[in-house]
Amino acid sequence: MQGYFIFMISNIDQIKAAANIADIISPHIKLKKHGHNLVGICPFHSEKTPSFTVTEAKGIYKCFGCGKSGDAIQFLIDHENLNYIQAIKFIAEKYNIPIEEEKKTYEQPAQRLEKLQPDTIKYFEGRGISNNTLLRFNITETTEWMPKSNADTRAICFNYFKDSQLVNIKFRAKDKDFKLAKNAELIFYNLDSLQDETTAIIVEGEIDCLSMYEAGFYNVVSVPNGAGTGNQQLKYLDNCWQYFDDKEKIIIFTDNDEPGKNLKEELARRLGKDRCMFVDYPDGCKDANDVLLKHGKGMITSMVEQARR
Repeated sequence: MQGYFIFMISNIDQIKAAANIADIISPHIKLKKHGHNLVGICPFHSEKTPSFTVTEAKGIYKCFGCGKSGDAIQFLIDHENLNYIQAIKFIAEKYNIPIEEEKKTYEQPAQRLEKLQPDTIKYFEGRGISNNTLLRFNITETTEWMPKSNADTRAICFNYFKDSQLVNIKFRAKDKDFKLAKNAELIFYNLDSLQDETTAIIVEGEIDCLSMYEAGFYNVVSVPNGAGTGNQQLKYLDNCWQYFDDKEKIIIFTDNDEPGKNLKEELARRLGKDRCMFVDYPDGCKDANDVLLKHGKGMITSMVEQARR
């Protein structure tokens, strides 16, 4: 395995926690006390009556006139035209917090180039995924030690690329036996599809990503490790934020269950709720692959076209 490293800000959470949203916004907008909140004239659209509301206790703002909303970082991104890392550095400087950088070392996994076996292709066909899509996504197969079976097992390889370089592999064996490559960089699946696009679609799993491709949507990424529960770290977003920096619209198509809804909210909070849109699932469908199998490609198209804020 080849190794490489990148420098990352290691105390982002400390910096974000230090930000008082009123301190960040008040130099740009005159805020007045209104009950438990602060209000002012919105800087994002023309108005005479204040509709821009800041809730210090929650660290958020929302304009009830134009719908703009977010936290201190999102305000700096929108109002000061900063990117995510620039906003973090701005807050660190304002509160005199030294930026701590760590040299993060990753291992680049060895390529697994075995072609898919006929029964694996048949499995994907049962999920509505064509061989053309499997080839397009460079999906391969291998024998790999898997944690659930505690044995060497045949596994599908979902290969993760960043700038055309293989940086991670999700191994999937039968009975939902999963693992990611050891010490590899955590990124979104199909990340390179977002280059030169103004819209991004985020789903929760690799097969959902393939399902969207089957429906004609190519600018789709999936998260590498599902929705999970509890505190949402989203290290993969910290590693990939710049791929979303120039997106005008982000459609969040995570699973239609409680963890998926929590992930949707956290992604929207970090990416900026004003540019995020959400889909409404048909009854009885949990994810994009469910929709493809039960209702067909046209339903996925309709869900994307009818995505709402």
